[in-house]
Amino acid sequence: MPPVLRASGRSLPTFLVLASLALAAPAAHAQPRSRGLRSEPSVWVSATAGLLQAETILDGRTNASWDFADNTLQYRATLETAFAPGMTFGAQVSWAPSVATAVRSLGLADRPVLVGCENGCAASADLLGVEAIGRLGGGQGLHQVIELTAGVQQLRNLRLEGGAPLAPERDSDLHASLGYGIGFGFSSRASVAIVQEFGIVSHQRDFIPRDRNGITQQRATRLTVRFGSGARR
Repeated sequence: MPPVLRASGRSLPTFLVLASLALAAPAAHAQPRSRGLRSEPSVWVSATAGLLQAETILDGRTNASWDFADNTLQYRATLETAFAPGMTFGAQVSWAPSVATAVRSLGLADRPVLVGCENGCAASADLLGVEAIGRLGGGQGLHQVIELTAGVQQLRNLRLEGGAPLAPERDSDLHASLGYGIGFGFSSRASVAIVQEFGIVSHQRDFIPRDRNGITQQRATRLTVRFGSGARR
């Protein structure tokens, strides 16, 4: 005769306990995995506004110096992919429109004189940056942020205060920066950060005397908002 489970004995309760454990184990194992996927987005986008301070650039080809105003408003957007927990890599575009610029003649003897700006001219220019960015740091709550960027920064539309254009129409320089700051994660997919950035710009040295430096510095303080999507596997 086959065995019969008896409600009054221990066989039925034992069977129910074992069955419950067997059903609960896969669910318990899958739940943390699902949370883990949600906590690690595969793609991040960010929007940034900040204040840029750029040192004077000496341009031998136009026999002029470009003295940029301090605390210029600059915007930036990034698109990044996550390749490890808290680590992303991607591209960024920055834009600083109508940067107040004082243009002065360098007085180089072997270059044409910058007519009308011997004593300085009030001008403005746009600064466009296209760069690669690597970022370390993230998570919910307070966390540290480290950013590395490298790429090209372009001066565009250099013009006098009255609107008359100045040479060059466009000038591209190599740019690299290191930033450090503090972030706060509202969730696994949304955070803000304040980053202090230190950068260098390498400008071409055509016709510049050897005692003049072609490397200039830039500093920026940025407020960044970041959003993540997808799931890194």
